[in-house]
Amino acid sequence: MAVLAMTSALKTIIGWTKRFRVAQGGASAGKTVAILLYLIAYAQNNNDKLISVVSRTYPHLRTGAMRDFKNILHSQGLEPYFEASLTTSTWTYLPTGSQIEFFGADDAAKVRGPRRDVLFVNEANNLPWETFDQLATRTREFIIIDYNPTARFWAHDELLRKFSDSTDFAIFTYKDNEALSDSEKFAIESHDHNSNWWRVYGEGQIGELENNIYKGWQAVDELPDGAQLARYGVDFGSVHRTAIVAAYELPDGALFVDEKYYAPIPEISGYVPALAASVDDKTIPIVCDTARLEIIREFSANGYRAVDANKNAGSVLRGISQINGKKIFYRGKNIEREYLSYAWREKSDGTKIEEPVKLNDDAMDAIRYAVDDIVAADSRAQAIAHQWGEDNKDDIEDKHNWNGLEY
Repeated sequence: MAVLAMTSALKTIIGWTKRFRVAQGGASAGKTVAILLYLIAYAQNNNDKLISVVSRTYPHLRTGAMRDFKNILHSQGLEPYFEASLTTSTWTYLPTGSQIEFFGADDAAKVRGPRRDVLFVNEANNLPWETFDQLATRTREFIIIDYNPTARFWAHDELLRKFSDSTDFAIFTYKDNEALSDSEKFAIESHDHNSNWWRVYGEGQIGELENNIYKGWQAVDELPDGAQLARYGVDFGSVHRTAIVAAYELPDGALFVDEKYYAPIPEISGYVPALAASVDDKTIPIVCDTARLEIIREFSANGYRAVDANKNAGSVLRGISQINGKKIFYRGKNIEREYLSYAWREKSDGTKIEEPVKLNDDAMDAIRYAVDDIVAADSRAQAIAHQWGEDNKDDIEDKHNWNGLEY
């Protein structure tokens, strides 16, 4: 019978005592195996407990954490002591009656089902906050999550910020897994140490990876020199967030996007005051999500230059392409959070689909509306210059820049 090593990762996890326990880590850090070992020991030492192990889907769980769990039982000679129910994916430790169940977060009946004692969410960055919250509120004792930090997500903004006093946290790397062979260590260390891969999987730090839609944006604290305010962008939301951004053109052709407002506003009457506090210049066009035409009319009635965003067929990919064609500077924690997690959808086999994941994208949509309109205006100006001459471009563009609800 093989004996699994007492790794540094496992020692840390054993010492955790708080309700929320967050394991952030890179490749081969041993965090998932260490957590499963800890949960098996918990089942062995506590009577009649229910432990739920959850990931985004059951197939994802079956080839990941559940496979690790079975390997642990086999390697430790524990299989005779656990009674398995394959129909419910539940293993009962016979001496104590404690159970370890596995299910996917896409099973709504399970997510909103009976309470449990302990919850482990594997690769938690693949779950929306709302799903995690449903699971957490039905958990009596403590909750463990693990993830590779491919982007900032709710663990950083909710657990580590709002519930920091109730949260244990550690960053694990392959160096915390003493069970790794030399060849496995070499495979990790052979990666480019300046790459995003190394930052995420080598160092366990938040990064941006290949599936992210945007890359290379730079955070700044001040308005860049020479910035000229060109557009505001608005994406409406109630359950989701309403995002208002300001887009500035820079002398070298780059753009600066500034977070002006980011919060839910359920009543129409709340939008105009929010806009009044967010828009510094009423002469600048405000490019609005067309989902709420009555609010656009309200803006216009109050003297704002509110116009419809172009949401025709292909507008999403066109806007993304336009943004990716420019150097982007940004300011705002919600812009940063969305930028780092804005990703392409994937099929179950991991194949990328050219369609953004519709989650945490309110600021991204607001930026896209603004940038798309800036590019369209630049194209009109170039066409006018070509037809009427460069000297008349500015005067003619001013005439075409504002015409009711159209440019």
